[in-house]
Amino acid sequence: MTKLVFLDLDDTLADFTGSEVFSHPFDVSHMYEKGFFLNLKPTEGSLVAVRQIIRMGYDVHILSQPVAESAHSYSEKVLWIGLWFPELINKIHFTQDKGLFKGDYLIDDNPAKWKDKFESNGGKFISFKYLEDHKTNWKDIVEFLRKEIP
Repeated sequence: MTKLVFLDLDDTLADFTGSEVFSHPFDVSHMYEKGFFLNLKPTEGSLVAVRQIIRMGYDVHILSQPVAESAHSYSEKVLWIGLWFPELINKIHFTQDKGLFKGDYLIDDNPAKWKDKFESNGGKFISFKYLEDHKTNWKDIVEFLRKEIP
């Protein structure tokens, strides 16, 4: 049976916090502006890692919590996936509660918010450590999933 992997978008696939749009200190008001989500860059290593996970035979989907008050968040995230991960364009799920979804794995940068909820449905949460080296983090995740293949 094919295992289902959900991938978070912001600060997992897309470099949200490191965006050049943000000033320091971190100013979240920019995420309401048109073009913000569309202009994010992929996190280092994500383009290669996601394709490796797909080639391993996992059924990979995007599971993202858009900014509820921003239509740009929804539409631009879809456009962003089409630009960087076109093979996942028909596998996008938006929700305000990732705990409603059941899958084998959720790769996400927010364990405090989603780990217990996702794992209560029988899945395994894989923490993406955003503030650490992205490329190494993705490499570790790929190796973990390689070992999980039955």
